[in-house]
Amino acid sequence: MMNLRPGFLSTLAATLLTASAQFATAQSVAVPKALAQGIAPLAAVEKVPMPEVDNAALLSKALVLDEAGPFHFAEAIPVSLSPYDSGTWEWLADGSAVWRLRVASKGAESINLGFGRYAMPEGGRMFLYSADYSTVLGPFTEADNEKHGQLWTPLIESDEIVVEITVPGEKAAEVDVILTSVNHGYRKVGGYLEKSGSCNVDTVCSQGDDWRDQIQSVAVYGTSGTTFCTGALVNNTAQDGKPYFLTAYHCEVDATDAPSIVVYWNYENSTCRTPGSTASSQTGDGSFNQFNTGSILRAAYSASDMTLLELDDPVDPAYDPYWAGWDRTGANATSAVAIHHPNTEEKRISFEYDSTTITSYLQSSVPGDSTHIRVADWDLGTTEPGSSGSPLFDQNKRIIGQLHGGYAACGNDESDWYGRLFISWTGGGTSATRLSDWLDPLGTGVTTLDGRGTSDFLSGGAILIDDTLGTGDGDGIAERGEDTIRLTIPIQNISTGTRTGVSAVLTTTTLGVTIVSDTASYGTLAPDETASNAVPFTISIGSEVPCGTQIALNLTVSSAEAQGAFAEILPTGPNCDVLSELASGGAPVLDDTTGNGNSNGLPDPGETALHLTLPLTNTGGLAVAPSATLESLTDTASVLVGTRSWPNIANGATASNADPFVLAIATEHPCGDPIDLRLTVQGTGETIVLTYRLETGAFDPNQTGTITTSVTPGTEFGVTAETVTETITVTGEGTVLDVNLTVNMAHTWDEDLDIYLISPAGTEAHLFNRLGSSGDNLTDTVFDDEAGTAIGSGSPPFTGSFRPYQPLSVFDGEPIAGDWKVRIVDNANLDSGTVNLLKLDIEAGVIVCEPAVGAIKPGDTSGNGTITPQDAQDAFMCYLLGTCEPGKQASAADIWPDDGDGCVDANDGDGAITPSDAQRIFDRAIGVLNSCP
Repeated sequence: MMNLRPGFLSTLAATLLTASAQFATAQSVAVPKALAQGIAPLAAVEKVPMPEVDNAALLSKALVLDEAGPFHFAEAIPVSLSPYDSGTWEWLADGSAVWRLRVASKGAESINLGFGRYAMPEGGRMFLYSADYSTVLGPFTEADNEKHGQLWTPLIESDEIVVEITVPGEKAAEVDVILTSVNHGYRKVGGYLEKSGSCNVDTVCSQGDDWRDQIQSVAVYGTSGTTFCTGALVNNTAQDGKPYFLTAYHCEVDATDAPSIVVYWNYENSTCRTPGSTASSQTGDGSFNQFNTGSILRAAYSASDMTLLELDDPVDPAYDPYWAGWDRTGANATSAVAIHHPNTEEKRISFEYDSTTITSYLQSSVPGDSTHIRVADWDLGTTEPGSSGSPLFDQNKRIIGQLHGGYAACGNDESDWYGRLFISWTGGGTSATRLSDWLDPLGTGVTTLDGRGTSDFLSGGAILIDDTLGTGDGDGIAERGEDTIRLTIPIQNISTGTRTGVSAVLTTTTLGVTIVSDTASYGTLAPDETASNAVPFTISIGSEVPCGTQIALNLTVSSAEAQGAFAEILPTGPNCDVLSELASGGAPVLDDTTGNGNSNGLPDPGETALHLTLPLTNTGGLAVAPSATLESLTDTASVLVGTRSWPNIANGATASNADPFVLAIATEHPCGDPIDLRLTVQGTGETIVLTYRLETGAFDPNQTGTITTSVTPGTEFGVTAETVTETITVTGEGTVLDVNLTVNMAHTWDEDLDIYLISPAGTEAHLFNRLGSSGDNLTDTVFDDEAGTAIGSGSPPFTGSFRPYQPLSVFDGEPIAGDWKVRIVDNANLDSGTVNLLKLDIEAGVIVCEPAVGAIKPGDTSGNGTITPQDAQDAFMCYLLGTCEPGKQASAADIWPDDGDGCVDANDGDGAITPSDAQRIFDRAIGVLNSCP
């Protein structure tokens, strides 16, 4: 039976996979908000179920498709889900906004996602994770924004995954991410197919020792989230490390599919399983925690089964990539080696000790059409389905072709055929159909080129740290908050030739770390010589960087003779102050059962002695007994007791202040106005500041209703590109609970239009975003947050109710009265329209506050609900000086309550409170007197 080479199926370990700022896969210590900070449980997040998929039927179909093309493992389910029409938003106390969406596909062995639109604003981060958090991908950031505008993700072995985006609150409206493909894995990773044959040889075995560099060039990749193949990094005459990736034409990667490529590096078994043993035919322990995502199609030629891609991010030097050399002379190899992934398992190496021949595909006659290289049979190891696109190396360790197909398997002496690099070099005569433009960009005309690793240079020793400048403490340890850290990084020339004019550029993929001075020179380096940069690099570490972070540094080295790159890890001090890792761990807890509170759980005007507890979560190292000061940012609210402490808070734990803060709300505080508070946490040499908001009052269920206001302007517009603004004046009192807008508009080209709603307070929501192509009109179009269909899923004339592009809930809590404005932007000339009807339906309510129970207790001079020795001292002074405020001069029971022993008139029993009585009350309060005289 003929075994053509379908691609690759991976076992994705439950491990932290990361996307980076410069390299698409650099390690990160960042974690999703759902793990780092207590937010709503996943049960409160919208779950979108996918249509049911028949795994068995798809598998039967795939087994047929696999014979002639790449390996099929998943079914693409088209969707259109974005943060503005799906999922759940939350706004957190630290000012950030979090959007989450649960995606469920019943019976899926795995799920991977395709974002047809990915444009993340600065400061935004996206994570993907299984519902039990066992597998986490991310963060994907603004650095993953590509020209093609897409992002495709590795698979997660689960039938439900969560998409989480965290962004600074003010940038929430800038998130432009649309999930367009949910890829349902109907084959379990490592299941259904036979394991790789036992005759195969693990690349870690001693047989691979002479091929260590070439092994590092080979990787496996997925396309469009549904198929897999194999390929290899190849060198070019510029020796500039461009990530050109050679694979097979029959793996079906075209210009449309290229952005969906996800390449996995170093998928290898950790031990050598003896060839021929039972263990060698079993699934190994390879890891999939290193990947690149996204590529650009550079060339393709079917006659020699060639496709060349360029990955759209550099390969992380930490993965030790190797750019394989090549030979385009067309000569037969005297021996050959294949490095590949048989039956979608860990990387293997196979050997042919005899010469190759030149033939047609699947033919043995020499030379045939000369498009392919025939390997007569493998002397050690084999290839199998799953090896498509893998490189064939000659005796000089240069690529001469890539695997097209064949009959080879363990237990036979059948042949394989590889598309010839010699034919692919000139291909179809254009840059899009040949290799020469890409692999010889300098036009040298060379016929062979050796491979290269990440660098001719190697880090030559430990990084020297100078933190005596700026905010540094001079202890020689890189710590967060230090803004002028100078680094000396030795490098060694490990090549056999002298390197002249050596210089380097420093970059980092660690969030919060800034390279202030990124370039340095090293002069001339003889072979094996080590030198340090003449001028230090300078970096700054932000105060938000977690304590103990491993900073990923990448050094790109250039010389007149060669270029290279390598990675370094710079640890930050384990004893750095961790207070910057304290964050609001939940909503404030208010207790208004004290003082004169009315016990309704809300801060109401006139209430005093309100107790407030503030939970804090620690996402850094151990926080040792933090203390903080609370102050009011609202004139009509006072903090009576504003300094409190917390117990030690371990990493990931949440704790509350041991004793409550105490607040008082003035009677003149407007009902419904919020109370803003600021908490300043004191640290060693630093502080962090958190803000909180307490809402006052509640909606009266007896004072809610819907106000409908409409206008029929009849405004004509759009012969030239223009903006029109219509006003809807709303009268009455109340606060917005919900807003819906109905639009009737005649227009000849809906895709020219943007529609916005602006409240009297100036808040704006973008409702309609250039939809509907050449469709005519918006007829009885209702924008409603509660609608079942997003406006982006509608079609002209959009009759019915739709969720808007941005939510109307941004108006909730604002006053209803004033001029509401509808802004309509026509973005093109020629097509025109008329605004016929605009109608606002506003559900409004009246916020009411309950009265305080009564005046502050006489004698409680601080107003904190408890009569303390200080209160007694205050009472004594006011009696002594005759300056008591109204309500403070009262009976002894008020100043110091009778506890049943009859001690009221503490001095002379004359029934009147005198200064002497107050003195004795004070003395008793502080323990000088233990009983009445």
